[in-house]
This record gives sequence, structure tokens and C-alpha cells, in this order.
Amino acid sequence: MRYAFFIFVLLIQFNLLAKNISQFHQSKPLMTVIEFIQLGFEDQNVHLKIHDHKIEEKFQKCSLVESIDAINEFNQMIKAVVKLYPDEELPILEARNDFKEYIGNVKLKKCINEIKDQGKLIVSYMNDQEAIYFSFEKVSP
Repeated sequence: MRYAFFIFVLLIQFNLLAKNISQFHQSKPLMTVIEFIQLGFEDQNVHLKIHDHKIEEKFQKCSLVESIDAINEFNQMIKAVVKLYPDEELPILEARNDFKEYIGNVKLKKCINEIKDQGKLIVSYMNDQEAIYFSFEKVSP
């Protein structure tokens, strides 16, 4: 009986460490904020798409970065849009926490592709082993 209790406790701890969010749509606060970011950038004549799947693109340059880089990038997007619309009530804290949970604490490959003649910038953070993908595509006029 003692061993059963010990195994039960270990299983609970393992489940607490497991990642609960494996796609953006599993978090309502995260989806709300992402949709708001995308719409806010459209108001500034910048088309922005945010993805949580792998983008098949031939990237110009890639480097290995810490997960905090992707988190900071996401936070900068939030700040840029909220600065324009400060009165909006958004679940920003919950979205940030869910994004951190989604990204985790792993090394990510950050790849950038800039297509100047189209005004397009594609930035992708990925870790294929953990199935973590965060990409955004900005198109400016």
C-alpha cells in the first residue's frame, strides 16, 4: 500500500510538470490576445499573421536562442498594440502565462526571412523535438 501511494504522488507531480497547452487555440486568453494583436496591426496598415505550426520556408538565417527570446517577442507585440488601444480590457496576464507554458524552457531555433521587395518579414521559433512552433509574418505596405 505504501508503494501505491508513492507511485500515485509521483504521477501527480509528473502531470503537474507536463505541458497542458500544445496549441494556441487551447487557451482562450491566448487566442483573444493574438486576435487582438493581429487586428491592431491591420489598423496600422501592417498585416500580421501569428502561427503555432511549422512554416515551411527557406530561411535566410537561423540561430539557436533561449525560449525567453520568443516570449519577449510576443510581449513586444502585446505592448505595441496595447499602446495604441490602452482602454481595451484583455486577459493579457493569462495570455502571457499560457504563452510561457506553451513555449516552455527549451532552446529554440530562430529563423528569419526578409523579402524586402514584398515588405515581408517572417520570423519563426521552433523546436521540432518538443513540437513547439511560434511564427509570425509581417507585411508592410
